[in-house]
Formats: sequence, structure tokens, C-alpha cells
Amino acid sequence: MNRYVALGCLGLGLMVSPLLGGTGNSAVPTTKIAHALRYLYDHRPTMSLRAIGATPEVDLHHDNVGKIRDAATAVFGTAPGAGRT
Repeated sequence: MNRYVALGCLGLGLMVSPLLGGTGNSAVPTTKIAHALRYLYDHRPTMSLRAIGATPEVDLHHDNVGKIRDAATAVFGTAPGAGRT
């Protein structure tokens, strides 16, 4: 992962974390968001949102993984798996 992608992931984590938190509770740690992004963009074959959320590193509900995917698509301008074989 190059430094620009890492900075983008950090910015995405800071942008999405408040959306995934409860009502005044804690937000999702940036490390969980980074792991979810790795599974979404780097893991082949593509995993389902449920499978990604069930991994010990991510441990999030699949709806939250979907929110991370949607935000990443908006930030990076490409969907996970686009342009790869």
C-alpha cells in the first residue's frame, strides 16, 4: 500500500467513523476501517460483506461494512474490484 492510499484510508476513516458510532458512544476505530478496506480492495476472490464483517480484525455488522464500502467508492472514485481480473 503506497503512502497516498494510506493517507486516503486515514482520511476516509476520519470521515466515516462518526457515522458508524452510536448515539454519543465511541466510533469505529480506524484500524477496523483499514482492515475492512483491505478486504474490500485487496482480497481476491471478493468476499461478501457478511464475511468481511465476521473476520476477527473487522468484527462489524455487514451494514457497517457496506457503509465503509460506499464511502470508499465515493472517495476513491472506483468500486472495490473495478478494473481487476
